[in-house]
Amino acid sequence: MKAKITQALVERVSAVTDKTTLYADPELRGFYLIVSKSKKGFYVQSLVNGKQVRVKLGDHPSLTANPP
Repeated sequence: MKAKITQALVERVSAVTDKTTLYADPELRGFYLIVSKSKKGFYVQSLVNGKQVRVKLGDHPSLTANPP
């Protein structure tokens, strides 16, 4: 699902089902919020040598969507 990833969105969303939900930021290409039943995590994804690589930046609330 495409949605601007803001702190308000992170606080508001929760996993309704057992499936994880991926939120892709339309302005920050490759930046994602993945929400599961037990946690919320921030990820960045890009092509590296022709392969998709996804790296976890951190979990919420240790990491927030607000810039410093």
